[in-house]
Amino acid sequence: MPTDSECECDLVSKEWLLAKLRSDERDTVLIDCRGSNEYSISHIRSAVNFSIPSIMLRRLAAGKIELVSTVQCKELKARIAHCRTRGIFVLYGDGVPRDPDSVHGILLRRLKQDGVQVVCLEGDFAEFRRSYPEWCSEAGAQHVPHLPLMGLRSLRISGSGCEEALSSGSSSECEDAHAHVPQDFPIEILPNLYLGNSTNSEDCDALARHNIKYVLNVTPDLPNTFEAEGCGINYLKIPIADHWSQNLAVHFPQAIRFIEEAMSARCGVLVHCVAGVSRSVTVTLAYLMQRHRLCLRDAFELVRSRKTDIAPNFHFMRQLHSFERDLGLHEHSASLSAGGAGRA
Repeated sequence: MPTDSECECDLVSKEWLLAKLRSDERDTVLIDCRGSNEYSISHIRSAVNFSIPSIMLRRLAAGKIELVSTVQCKELKARIAHCRTRGIFVLYGDGVPRDPDSVHGILLRRLKQDGVQVVCLEGDFAEFRRSYPEWCSEAGAQHVPHLPLMGLRSLRISGSGCEEALSSGSSSECEDAHAHVPQDFPIEILPNLYLGNSTNSEDCDALARHNIKYVLNVTPDLPNTFEAEGCGINYLKIPIADHWSQNLAVHFPQAIRFIEEAMSARCGVLVHCVAGVSRSVTVTLAYLMQRHRLCLRDAFELVRSRKTDIAPNFHFMRQLHSFERDLGLHEHSASLSAGGAGRA
């Protein structure tokens, strides 16, 4: 592992971090040391933002308070306590922490003083984002949600009911629900392929206007709204929650066949979940990967170019990565990365 002699920290490559993200990250705390505004616009998914008032930062630097005392989320407290003895902390920001009095520098020094295993990302966030945009969350430059000042806080734990999501990596629809830039329905990904949310699935006029005769409902509890009314809409329900324990990949073949049936009939098909950002996006990506032979990165960027607020949860991304390998698309994806074809 290379070391930066000026800041005396071990460095890890963006490739190393990507491999870590694709594996079980429960023994890892990924910390974004940039400002809260920069973090809220874009950050590496699963990262938490270190944002505390300057007076607290000085007290932390002087050893007068413990890092865990700045954290309000009890799930995150437990995760930090676990990783202090059996895990690793990964810091990133706008480059290697040259300034010892910066947030990045102070946090690095305190963690090392506490005997914690800590490394820094070689390069900066922008470089990682250019190479792996599908592993970054985007809120849009025009929407900067308020983040609390105290502690290691992220969009993932800022809403009620989201603390469980932090420890399990579960619900991106919960973590990002307030950070999405609204877009008008329908979101047409390809001709006749639409992506939407629960509200869209109940809009009879919009469904008729766009000749949507097929609706793929990727939730366990939302009803197939017009199924009993005999209005000619075909439904497929995939009862999957947006949770780390769910295996959505086993439903890919059935979902892809349903979408292809709609395409063959020259009818519109709406793929929806609750918020339209995680489960429905995952199914749509799987369809694009199999039917159009797009690697995960290219499929992700195609969908994000149409719908900017997409955010499949980490475990669904891993399932898509495995699906990519099964389809033999990973070599193409790797060649794009090696050729510097990453797009921001």
